[in-house]
Amino acid sequence: MRYQTAKIQNKPELLHTMQFIFPTFAANYFTEMTTKNIILRILWILIAVIVVAAIVCLLVFEKWKGIFLAGCGGFLVLNVLLSIFFIKKNFR
Repeated sequence: MRYQTAKIQNKPELLHTMQFIFPTFAANYFTEMTTKNIILRILWILIAVIVVAAIVCLLVFEKWKGIFLAGCGGFLVLNVLLSIFFIKKNFR
């Protein structure tokens, strides 16, 4: 388990050094960092998909329907950005 997380981070020598000093900290640190990065990457991709869908709604649908759906997409993007902020701040 510890060596798999080190391969993901491409820092096996750092993990090997930290295993002797703080055995549980080293494993938890690399696991948390990879999990946090994966979650944030997924949220950024979700934001990109929502923005593209909102722009398509503005171009494809009628005037008010497109504005309404694009506004809903903008609201979703703001919510996801807020969640990214709190994940970066409080992820443990």
